Amino acid sequence: MTDLEQLRGRLLESQKGLRDILFALRPVVLEDGGLGAAARALAERINGQNGSRVVARRVDADRRFAPEVEAGAFTVIREAANNAIKTGRAPEVSIDVYEDDGALVAMVEDNGKGFDVADTLQGYASRGSLGLLQMRESARLIGAQLSLDSSPGQGTRVRLRIPFA
Repeated sequence: MTDLEQLRGRLLESQKGLRDILFALRPVVLEDGGLGAAARALAERINGQNGSRVVARRVDADRRFAPEVEAGAFTVIREAANNAIKTGRAPEVSIDVYEDDGALVAMVEDNGKGFDVADTLQGYASRGSLGLLQMRESARLIGAQLSLDSSPGQGTRVRLRIPFA
């Protein structure tokens, strides 16, 4: 392989890395298509990471929210999906975004190793891992309800409910 080919390969790799960073911060698809479109794009982008199969299973929400609400909700979805892959080592992760009983519901479910929610939240800040706390704070800031259901060996379900008004 010539030096030029190696340089080209490194540049393409760097470009992909930069796109991944920008997508993680605020995907353009969120602004253009809303939370459902962003959830689909996230599933496609992270599918296959660490051997996990990630799917946008039920995405049928068309209603739009203020940009800061959509950004906060996307932060929760992204963090939950990444936690499922990296920490939970989940073989399968599903992302749902749908309307239900006067609210938009976003749910991330996995069949990973699960965890004890109370114990994990209690010791989280002291360990320097802030993912769950970030999800809780994002939900609070956008006026949403967040529930975490998990137990060791049983996978995890993160559910975010955003009232329409």
